[in-house]
Amino acid sequence: ATRLLPHFFECIPYTHYENDQSAIKTNIQGDHLQWFYHLNLFEKAVKGYIPWFSEGYQFTTPYQLKFTNLYFPPQGQMEYLFSFLGSIGAYNALLLLSTLISLLGGYAYFRTLQINFIGALIAALLFTFFPYRMAALYGGHPAGMFIPYIPLFFIFLEKTLVSKSFFASF
Repeated sequence: ATRLLPHFFECIPYTHYENDQSAIKTNIQGDHLQWFYHLNLFEKAVKGYIPWFSEGYQFTTPYQLKFTNLYFPPQGQMEYLFSFLGSIGAYNALLLLSTLISLLGGYAYFRTLQINFIGALIAALLFTFFPYRMAALYGGHPAGMFIPYIPLFFIFLEKTLVSKSFFASF
């Protein structure tokens, strides 16, 4: 967060080189640019720049395989909600939101396991800042933003299995 917040509207994580703290570097290759591109596709479709459920720009050759792009729900749709911050600000807001979802979802899950408040809070903090998640999150890999949904999945799965009704889990 100490490296993200000063450059919240200028760069996405790991586009700020460690060896040159004074300069913001742009167009640095890596997973973060691919993920940044995919998150912006939903906004492009809403604004009419590309057809719905299409790739849009990448691999647009006459010989490309046709597939449906759902824009990584719910991440692409949530990124659109933050689009008033600009593309880079929206990406970084989504990154911070995923940390909050991870903490709250982890806490809720551990409480469903009958763990006391302090134990559930510690477990949620460990889950939220789990090294694999943080490396994926700040390295620009989609897994970093999707891992927070794992505890929510297990909460809803358990409620569904116990109640024997999918709709009872909501």
